[in-house]
Amino acid sequence: MAQLYTTHHLLNIDYRLTALEAARNKVFIGDTKGQIFMYNILNPGTQNETLIQSPSMGRLGKSKFEKIKADKERSVIFAISEGLLAAFDMNDLEEVQSFNKNNNCFSINEAPGYGGEMCVVQNKKKLQIYKWNSVKTGVRSKQGGFFLEKEYAVPEAPAAMVWNKDYICLGFIKKNYMIINSESGAVINMDVNTGPTNSIPYVKAVFDDFYCLWGNILLPMEGATGNNAMRNPISFSENKHLACAGVNDQYMIIATENTLEIYGVSEGTLLQREDTPQQILFIADSDNQLMYSTTGNLYVLHQVPLSDQINRLLLECKIQDARKLLGKMLEGEVNTESQYEQFNLDAAWCLFKQLKFLSSAESFVLTNFDPREIMCMFPEYSAKYQGERIKNISQIIQDGMSGSRESENIANLIKERHFQAKIAVVTMLAQKRKTICEPPKAGKIIGIYTFLKSSFSINKLSSDSISREEIIEHVDTFLLKLLVDISLVEADNKKFTDKFAKAPYKLLSEMFEPGYKVSLNFQDCEAFLKSKGDKARIPLAMFYESSGRKEDALKIFKDQTSIDVKMREDFAKQTVRILLRVTDKQIVFKYSEWVLTSFPEIGLEIFTSPEEQHHISYDLILDFLNKYNSDQSSLVEQYLRWLVEKKQVDTERFHTKLALCYISKLFSMIPKESKEEALPPSAQQSTFMKYQKDLMSILKDSKYYHAKTILEEIDNSWMTKAQVLLLGREKKHTEALSILVLDGIIKGKFTKAEKYCTRNGDNLLSKLLKIYIDKSLEYEKKIIPSDPNKENQNQAQKFKKCAFELLKRYSTHPDLDPTSVMEIIPDNWSLSSASENSLQLYLHVALSHSLHKSRVAKIIRHLSDMELIQTECEWTDRRKAFVRITNEKLCDMCKKKIGDRPFGVYPNGKVVHQKCMGSPNVCPVTNVNFESLV
Repeated sequence: MAQLYTTHHLLNIDYRLTALEAARNKVFIGDTKGQIFMYNILNPGTQNETLIQSPSMGRLGKSKFEKIKADKERSVIFAISEGLLAAFDMNDLEEVQSFNKNNNCFSINEAPGYGGEMCVVQNKKKLQIYKWNSVKTGVRSKQGGFFLEKEYAVPEAPAAMVWNKDYICLGFIKKNYMIINSESGAVINMDVNTGPTNSIPYVKAVFDDFYCLWGNILLPMEGATGNNAMRNPISFSENKHLACAGVNDQYMIIATENTLEIYGVSEGTLLQREDTPQQILFIADSDNQLMYSTTGNLYVLHQVPLSDQINRLLLECKIQDARKLLGKMLEGEVNTESQYEQFNLDAAWCLFKQLKFLSSAESFVLTNFDPREIMCMFPEYSAKYQGERIKNISQIIQDGMSGSRESENIANLIKERHFQAKIAVVTMLAQKRKTICEPPKAGKIIGIYTFLKSSFSINKLSSDSISREEIIEHVDTFLLKLLVDISLVEADNKKFTDKFAKAPYKLLSEMFEPGYKVSLNFQDCEAFLKSKGDKARIPLAMFYESSGRKEDALKIFKDQTSIDVKMREDFAKQTVRILLRVTDKQIVFKYSEWVLTSFPEIGLEIFTSPEEQHHISYDLILDFLNKYNSDQSSLVEQYLRWLVEKKQVDTERFHTKLALCYISKLFSMIPKESKEEALPPSAQQSTFMKYQKDLMSILKDSKYYHAKTILEEIDNSWMTKAQVLLLGREKKHTEALSILVLDGIIKGKFTKAEKYCTRNGDNLLSKLLKIYIDKSLEYEKKIIPSDPNKENQNQAQKFKKCAFELLKRYSTHPDLDPTSVMEIIPDNWSLSSASENSLQLYLHVALSHSLHKSRVAKIIRHLSDMELIQTECEWTDRRKAFVRITNEKLCDMCKKKIGDRPFGVYPNGKVVHQKCMGSPNVCPVTNVNFESLV
């Protein structure tokens, strides 16, 4: 429990003390014989504080004094004895004023700034209020005095009375508490009964509230309303009677029989308890002087310095309480950052000593702590440091758990504490490194680095400064070793991952990223990692890589034998990451083989990542990838796709190879010799559609492939759509149309052929017409009159019909000019027939259209001739324009006579001097640009 006050003995009392008051470095004591003794305080607040008795003595009758109260502003003390109330001069104890007899109890206004007010209950039924008046003359011819101002009725004589500001709180035996407004006389009855164990009421004023006794509880009540105040009540020791109470600073001091208890007013909690050999009678709490008396002695309470209180609270790990006291101690000061930083460091070490490692880490990271003082506790991971009594973490944990009652589980508890310490250290050192290496701290460090020290630290290292590079190397080396050790223990590895949401292996990987700029002691780290055997091969590989020994790192990954697929995949990614930074192509090819075999998609990143630094030629990579294939697609195909689509290389051979890869894949699903585009049951429709779409996409969009090579590959196959597209690109329209017509014969419709003609132009409709006619004539020659099926005759009629329908649909198309059509039509085809698709119908429409076009052309020609004539007329009129220059002609710009100076004339008739002209095309008067009107 914290110690807020220390007790200092002041005086042995050889008479019976009945009243006590302290004010202005004086102590006033009343005894049983009606005497008031005065003592002067020497060396107040120090360990040498003593009392010197003054020869002055006050007297009021021969009965004991029941109460003494000082009015410091008026330099008087009030004392009451057997109903007699009088005021005495505080300096010489001469009586300055007496009041009526039959006074039951009295109180002065205890609020600061309310001096000169006193109230007294007389004859058990009336409350009289006195106020100081400096005009009238009192006893002994001294100026001023206390004069009766107001009077209020009370139900009976109170047992307790306190006046604070405008409110007087009264407590009655076995009844209740009430508040009287000293200005208006308004009465508020409070709902607080005297308690069952203490029938005598007690009231204490604290700030703006009254604390009223109820049993062993002091309830805070608002003076203005009589309701419960927004403070915690104070509960003192049960089955003990309250003797008296005092208030000092933020604390309430309660005397109960032989115990002195100190409570915080704001939280109502017990902060200190002291047993006293004798019963406490009175407490005096004025002028920040806190005294108490027993039957034979007088003591003073000295408040422990805030700095000492803070240190005690820190040692008890009551960090929040200590922080509040620090705020109080620094109240009013500016630039308190350094004090709070020192406090956080002290708190961190106190928490660490109590094995509260995770909480201590939260405080450490707020300070410029010395990481060497942390690392030295783990000698297996750190360099050898020089200092006093260096304790390792095991000793610290053993000391902290020496009083543990759970002896059966002590081993497990020690192990858990040890792991928590490691977790905390990782947090602290990671944050310390970040602070040192990143702005704004990094920019402030020049050469030597100094750290903040704490008197609470466990190990007192030498305070030598250290260079920034040196401390980073120490921290990085320590972290590498610690993270490796944690990762090797499965249980620790899991708990670490749960805490940080990252495995220690992941944190190690981040340390070796280029942006981290890890700095390690090479020999120390290599020896440590090798000592851990095969389990530490991966961190060893990372270490080699960061040290520039990339091939050693790659060899470790290549030789790994883990059967964990996830682990092997991670090894593959590490290999890729290293190979991207290797410039030797032989090393790239050598160590990429196992990755491409086991994880093709990951391995391909070696050649497709924008971060690669080997710059191997595309053709060498393609030759290398030729031997690696995955189940779904070849790596060559994927690499070519990346070259064409992502890299957008315009080399012809790569575009051609990619198209051939697509064709090869499609032929593997539907053989080339197949007559129909029909998938076997074993093939996947989605995969087929994807490759077909990719092939048509590159054939349509790319400009760089070699069409002839691709045509040779798909010739005489079911891939007619691609064939037609390529023939069209090669301007081999007749071959393309032949394929489409053949496809039309199979499917019974020729819409594809007609669309091809309209899309590609080049007089293709007339070529299609000729194909239809040639096919019809071909079948006519094959007609055998005796053929019962009349197959050839039907085919001849079919193509003839197709030809007439084509003429009908495109009779106005420029490709089917009547002159060229009539040259193609066979002589034996009649102009008219019963069929609506007759040649006569085509000629009627085509000739009508031609005649219309001819007439339109004549109209356009005549309109053009008319426009030409009109333009010539306008030009002739313009040429007739003239300007007359006389001696009186003025410049339209400067308004001066033209005279014999050079001038110019604009088309709008404006005449200006040559010097007034700007651009020859823009009139300076109207700003019209004549060139833009042409």
